[in-house]
Amino acid sequence: MALSGACAEHLVSPEQVRQWCTGLADRLDGLPVHEPGEKPRARRTPDLDKVVAGLRARARLAPLVAAMNQRKRDRGALDFGDQVQLAARIAAVPEVAQALRSRFRVVLLDEFQDTSFAQLRMLQELFAAGHPVTAVGDPHQSIYGWRGASAGNLQSFPATFRRRVGATWEEASVFRLATSWRNDAGVLACANALAEPLARASPIRVPQLRARPGAGHGCVQAAWYETRQEEIDALAADLAGVWQAEQNQVQRGELPAGRRTSMAVLCRRRADFPVVEDALRARGVPVRVFGLGGLLERPEIGDIVATLQVLADPARGDALLRLLTGPRWRIGPPDLRALAAWARQLGAASRVDTAGQPGIAGQPGTADQPDTTGQPGTARPADCGPPVAGPEDDLQETGIVASCGGCASASPPCRFPS
Repeated sequence: MALSGACAEHLVSPEQVRQWCTGLADRLDGLPVHEPGEKPRARRTPDLDKVVAGLRARARLAPLVAAMNQRKRDRGALDFGDQVQLAARIAAVPEVAQALRSRFRVVLLDEFQDTSFAQLRMLQELFAAGHPVTAVGDPHQSIYGWRGASAGNLQSFPATFRRRVGATWEEASVFRLATSWRNDAGVLACANALAEPLARASPIRVPQLRARPGAGHGCVQAAWYETRQEEIDALAADLAGVWQAEQNQVQRGELPAGRRTSMAVLCRRRADFPVVEDALRARGVPVRVFGLGGLLERPEIGDIVATLQVLADPARGDALLRLLTGPRWRIGPPDLRALAAWARQLGAASRVDTAGQPGIAGQPGTADQPDTTGQPGTARPADCGPPVAGPEDDLQETGIVASCGGCASASPPCRFPS
């Protein structure tokens, strides 16, 4: 999978990768095992052996990648790398580029350090011919290298997106945004110290951050707690102290409500959002969560999503179980068993006529069907195949929902209680 994604992100075929890896491995195998003037060695160094072994392993994987890509095409499936690769190919069509340039007269590209070679080629095909383009990025924040992104695209941007000046073409201008308007001097000093190793290793020169005019000294604190809960409690208590002190000032008229200090908590994991939020709200601090992932962690939001899922697809047994066992209905295991028994009784009353058309028990043109599911009292349409697995299998133990496989063309699809 990784090799397939890398091929797509670099716009090369698996066969090209196989040929290149095999050729380089053969060249390395043909090199002498010692430097000129050194005593001949019996074998290569272990590091070189690892390089050659890795190249030959990739060459052996390339046919598998080609077969997987063909299977995806046969099934009409795409992954992220395929989407980027296809977009780059489509962008090379002159009519596509002309249409997008007419539609977007000015282009702003954010987080440009996270673009891959294929994405850069796509943007180049679309907007590199003197179109107004501005890109913003920070090579220190490049975090998508595993997906083909390269901070080097920032370095090549001025030459790639040239601008027309009179009758000549010049490289794009570069502006370094080094003034931080958000942080005080002490915070920036700490940030610059932490980023120093990145600056030394980066081929792109990045100036150190400097404070805004009139910035305060700031304060940076580090603390170590034995447990995660102790850390969250200490954080919430600290922020609650600031909030309550300013709340008292607002009540005394000493501080306008609109001038209160804004505070932010950065979490490494979305799972921490609800825990931190609960700790702050318990201390009377109003909270706003940014990021949909944190919102979905809240139980009441999860129930809303589950309701919408069941309405859109009644076969979503996982969502249905959440609702039935949740605080709204609070149906426990005994009640679920009773509900399953009732569902089986309803199933025993279902009938179909000999032409395969649904009917109602006791009406003309209907006929009893034998029980083929192994459940007593269950009726199934005659033209239905064996039961198939689906999302409703979450209700397998309760026997509330099942489906059959032979009537996919029915409208609506066959759904019957077991």
